[in-house]
Amino acid sequence: ETRDFINVTNISRELERKQTGLSEALISFHALTGCDYNSAFYQKGKSVPFSYLEKDPDYVEALKSLCTNAVDKPAVTAFVCRIYGFKALDDINEARHQSFTRMTKRKQQAVHVKKINCSSLPPCEKVLYQHVLRANFVATMWSHAHTKQPTKDLHPLNYGWIANDDGLYVPHWYEGEALPDTLSSEDSEPVHEREEMTLALDAVVDPRDNYAENMRKYDMDVADVDDDSELDDQPWSDDSESECEDED
Repeated sequence: ETRDFINVTNISRELERKQTGLSEALISFHALTGCDYNSAFYQKGKSVPFSYLEKDPDYVEALKSLCTNAVDKPAVTAFVCRIYGFKALDDINEARHQSFTRMTKRKQQAVHVKKINCSSLPPCEKVLYQHVLRANFVATMWSHAHTKQPTKDLHPLNYGWIANDDGLYVPHWYEGEALPDTLSSEDSEPVHEREEMTLALDAVVDPRDNYAENMRKYDMDVADVDDDSELDDQPWSDDSESECEDED
């Protein structure tokens, strides 16, 4: 049987030559961007996010904080915004809104959408908060793996998990309701506005169905609409850059 031995010390030294603290931040980086305990950011992979991390000492310090009980949440959020292609944003909700706007090409009318993959959007703030809690738990546990009790003073229920009916821990995706009251309450808006919203959501969920008909309902010119045009179904690579990458 052949065994390969990897010199981890040399790897750590090489990482430190690239950026001070990078080897320590690598633990949190893996916990944040996807591991056995925590979900990954859809189609973002590891290579491109790591290229951002190794070039920016602020991101390194932010991820190092995930191994502690004093997480720098604004800085971690800014790093996630960077993963989704936003260099100057540290507001994940704004990044999500801008991503949606760029996908639809229009700010107000979602019925113009031919195809939206909502999984490609950045997470909203309350979802990211739970994700960061789980990353904090995992990174702290891993960074204390050499101790007798790596999870001392840590409990999954306080770090982004809930117990299901079988007593197993499952991710707690967010606190509160999925939709704002203005969208979920029947008394919050006139009937015709709710019908327009339903039409818009239908266009997002299944853009191939009745697209031209929906456009006509809004008295729009459909002469240039190609109902038979093929949609780009090519899968993205795991390390592909975001389509909404800001210009340098």
